[in-house]
Amino acid sequence: ARGPAAFYLGWRPLVCRDVPGYALLFATYDAGRTAGLPPSAVGAAAGVLFYGATLPADRVKTVMMTQDLKRPAFASPLAAFSDIYANAGGVAGFYRGCLPT
Repeated sequence: ARGPAAFYLGWRPLVCRDVPGYALLFATYDAGRTAGLPPSAVGAAAGVLFYGATLPADRVKTVMMTQDLKRPAFASPLAAFSDIYANAGGVAGFYRGCLPT
């Protein structure tokens, strides 16, 4: 992709991360607040669940957005997903680097 289209290479994985991720975050936060738990604990739990559940899609998004525009390694998010799974340790490959996050 060249020109302005290059700015949108990772939009599909971004949507796949954000829509279910924020639904989970707000549902967790709402359930915790309804149960009367402290806001800081509920917010921390919601954030951990959000990032734990969405890190695979975030990894695909990052790979898509940071590849060489002149010679992209992956034609689609599915191709990037398949490569990460096959060559980076299966499911664990999607969580590489999650501790610093």
